[in-house]
Amino acid sequence: MIRAAPWLALLAAILAACAMPPVAPDRPARPTLPGLGSALAPGPVLQANRDIAEDLADLVFGRESGLILTRLTRFETPVRVSLATVPPAGFADDLAALITRLRDEARIDIALAGPAEPGNIVIDFAPAAEIAAVFPGAQCFVIPAARDWAGFRRDLALALLPDWDALDSLTGAGLFLPADGEAETLRECLEEELAQALGPANDLFRLRDSVFNDDNVHSRLTRFDILVLRTLYDPGLHSGMTRARAVAAARAVLDRINPAGRGIARRTGLRPAPEWERIMRSLFEDPAPRARRIAALRRAVRLAERFPQPDHRLATTLDFLATLEYPDRPELAEGLLARALDSLERHDDPQGLRAATIRLHLAQLRMRLGRPAEALALADAALPALVAHDAAGNIARALALRTAALATLGRAEEARISAVDSSAWQDYVRGSRPIRPPAGGRR
Repeated sequence: MIRAAPWLALLAAILAACAMPPVAPDRPARPTLPGLGSALAPGPVLQANRDIAEDLADLVFGRESGLILTRLTRFETPVRVSLATVPPAGFADDLAALITRLRDEARIDIALAGPAEPGNIVIDFAPAAEIAAVFPGAQCFVIPAARDWAGFRRDLALALLPDWDALDSLTGAGLFLPADGEAETLRECLEEELAQALGPANDLFRLRDSVFNDDNVHSRLTRFDILVLRTLYDPGLHSGMTRARAVAAARAVLDRINPAGRGIARRTGLRPAPEWERIMRSLFEDPAPRARRIAALRRAVRLAERFPQPDHRLATTLDFLATLEYPDRPELAEGLLARALDSLERHDDPQGLRAATIRLHLAQLRMRLGRPAEALALADAALPALVAHDAAGNIARALALRTAALATLGRAEEARISAVDSSAWQDYVRGSRPIRPPAGGRR
């Protein structure tokens, strides 16, 4: 399940003065940048295989509701994906590309359903408001039954939806995406929900490099995610396994397909933190007043401060708290983000995607505080990791921020050049191309 991301409203305010041209319904092609997606290319996962096997079990046997399954479930038949309705422009291409990656890299027997072939995974679209009415705070979600939106709503009202723990194996799934969402929102939803439909249906804040995490840092399936899916669908695992048997089998598979993880020491941090997790999940699910959510997040910060490092969850908590503190106390929010970045630079990968995401949030805030030179430096520092991880939404935001900062600093020619890239990425994220007036027409 993908939750609404923080900080988007802040960037919208930064760019509010920039009038956008009207848009056409056709979807533009993805822009290119040097190194785009390089961190997602096939390669070893440099984590202990024993840890990855336990993570796989937590993803497959656990659910966000707290439910713990007693047996492993996955598809034991070929997976065929169908669309319940005509999708938005360009969506079919995104779906085909993702299916190709799952087939080639995760080695899963998955394909688009043929014209007369029923899909055991069905994708449908619904208004974002209707999705949020079912799961508050969610942009999209997956259920363990092949249903379109109308069928899901009917079965939900009649309490006919199957329970995860009643399944012997996966035989179907329904994916529901926002019909009125931007193209990038649909891409991000598709990446995570289709992967979760295959079995790893849990979300874990403690996963550092994964889309299976409600902090929404990663928007594309990572090497870790592909490895988890490849392991899950290896012949050495099957539906019905207990957790203990699944972990042992997964370790054997991982030692074969991820030899780099054999001799790596097990991690010492990133332990389960139920109280912290409860607070973080309540932010999405409980429409409490802002003051109460701030108080809850301050408690979460105190908990996260005691986590053994390295542990990115302290930075995540500080980032969420900064989002809520910003409207009344922007200087405090700035300090929280600076502290989050310091934690990641000292204990995580200082050039990784998490640090880049915090740099972007800090850049947005400093731009609003009237410090464009600092905002520009932070945006430039964030871009390499954003590009390497194909984080299209944040690439667009960083380029837009960069353009605004250059213009504010009086660097007009650089701003003009930056605006070309910025416009292309904003169009790609929105999913529509600006309508240009004809030659000689009014502007």
